[in-house]
Amino acid sequence: MKSELEIIFEGCKCHDPVSQSNLVRRFAPVLLTVARRFMRDIPSSEDVLQDAFVLVFKYFDQLEHANAMESWMRRIVINVALKDLKKSHNKTIYTEEQFFPDNEINPEIFSKFGFEDILNMISKLPNGYREIFNLNVIDGYSHENIGELLGINPSTSRSQLSRARKFLQLEIEKMQNELERI
Repeated sequence: MKSELEIIFEGCKCHDPVSQSNLVRRFAPVLLTVARRFMRDIPSSEDVLQDAFVLVFKYFDQLEHANAMESWMRRIVINVALKDLKKSHNKTIYTEEQFFPDNEINPEIFSKFGFEDILNMISKLPNGYREIFNLNVIDGYSHENIGELLGINPSTSRSQLSRARKFLQLEIEKMQNELERI
């Protein structure tokens, strides 16, 4: 007996609109979350998701196994988001001097964060930092892969990730200070 995923997969291979609709319903929330990690706001994330689904259905015939659908679609969303960011922003390079994390972060603060809090902190990262942070920390890309994908040196990727982490540390400290005042 075929799983629901295999039925959707086979239907999409045959360009069945019902199966395509089921695919969107099943994976849109997860893929929107991937897009939100890269984009600054929800409307931009939704645009990325829509563009990604256009590509998913255009190239669905290239997909060979139902089990690979989610990871394949994630890569498409990431690539669409990066392409959108590349054409829409200037790459600002921030220097180490702009970051002065001086306080120790209380580990208990993380228990007070919700999913939206974390997404909001990531969305505050400057574009280049956000791209590299997401690709390395969340999606597991190596600095060499990130370098190839973004057309930068792996050492640039490493330094941008370090700066992204310091930036996030400052955001966490701000939130910690706000929560302590409450």
